[in-house]
Amino acid sequence: MNNLIDIIKDSGIVGFGGAGFPTHIKLNAQYKHIIINAAECEPLLEVDKKLLSHKADTLYFAINQLLQNTPAEKVIIGIKKKNVEYSKPLKNLIKKTDNIEITHLDDTYPAGDEHILVYEILGKVITEGSIPLELGAVVINVETLYNIARAIEGEKVTDTYLSVVGEVENPKTMRVPIGTSILNVIKLCKVKNLEKIQVIEGGVMMGILRNDLSYPVTKTTKGLIVLPENHRVINRYKATNSNIKKEANAVCCHCRMCTDTCPRYLLGHSIEPHKIMRTLFRGTPIDNPTYRNAMYCCECGVCELIACPLFLSPRRVIIMIKREFQQAGIKFKTDKTSFKPRKTRPFSRIPTTRIEHRLELDRYRKITDFTENDIHPDSVNILLKQHLGIPSIPVVKKGDNVKKGDLIARIPDGKLGANIHASIDGKVTEITEDYIKIKR
Repeated sequence: MNNLIDIIKDSGIVGFGGAGFPTHIKLNAQYKHIIINAAECEPLLEVDKKLLSHKADTLYFAINQLLQNTPAEKVIIGIKKKNVEYSKPLKNLIKKTDNIEITHLDDTYPAGDEHILVYEILGKVITEGSIPLELGAVVINVETLYNIARAIEGEKVTDTYLSVVGEVENPKTMRVPIGTSILNVIKLCKVKNLEKIQVIEGGVMMGILRNDLSYPVTKTTKGLIVLPENHRVINRYKATNSNIKKEANAVCCHCRMCTDTCPRYLLGHSIEPHKIMRTLFRGTPIDNPTYRNAMYCCECGVCELIACPLFLSPRRVIIMIKREFQQAGIKFKTDKTSFKPRKTRPFSRIPTTRIEHRLELDRYRKITDFTENDIHPDSVNILLKQHLGIPSIPVVKKGDNVKKGDLIARIPDGKLGANIHASIDGKVTEITEDYIKIKR
């Protein structure tokens, strides 16, 4: 096991999507199940589907390596029923294998949330504020699995797969060198009107609005959603924290739709967004016990973009509260010991198609092309923090010549982080606190 963990650590593998938790830490534990998250619940994104259908042999190799070199007794792949066609190549490889299984999930959002996924597969609810390891499981996504296979074969993490969709003529799911600018990527897909668009990095529900298109692609970039500048999703992202709070205080009708559709609430967790909205401005978060349950929010956005009839933003309010607790160094631990999904859960989950319709994304629902060698940037700005933890430490200096795959920044001693490697051949032309620039 140690050898595989060292290989994963050396290669700089993290969770590809989400927070980017370093995989060598996640797998260096005791567990019985490895769950492969292929739910891909954000609308329009297709990375998992494409890798499942185009890289089945590589994924199968990685699964077997994990079974041989970790404590895992079983690997379970969770994929939506509507995407079973994409998993056929892998299914054909595992037909006679007892300890590898494919589980089909309903087309609901957020099926890929770790707590939701573990419940759907293992039938048990993770304690609020805890992680899958509590139930003897770890969760990794499809691209992480793919990169484990590449690492075993001597490859470092130098590229990422992402989907480019929306206001582009040629939507693609493609492999992109890490550090490539968002502008270069979307131009390759032929943006319809560059002056009249905005780009969300990630998914429409949990992504980040990138006003600066020179911002680089990172290990965790799974999608670039190109939308008209006046699209309702963009307008919601543009709203300031101050206006979000004023709207909540003045307009919230206390209907509790945000709570009744909250995925974590439906699992039996204590979070109740409507109570947080109702008590806004009644004391500071630190003084108000109602706010403590905000710490159990997964920030999926259901309450903000789907549930609220008035288009308010409970999620943004909750994020602000969570940040206040974090800045104050305050942590809470639940006193509940068991959790039971609420009886309303089966008919309160949100179908992905409903999200696409409500957010006016239907017309962008297209099967993307899958390409791997289309983009060759002249330069890359590789961020020193693309992962959960602290920034990596440069091991190169300005003027150094590097090859693709060379280590350019390492994990600080004794800290949580990930190694970072050059994504192109070239010369180091700039090193700052935030990034390393390499020019061909």
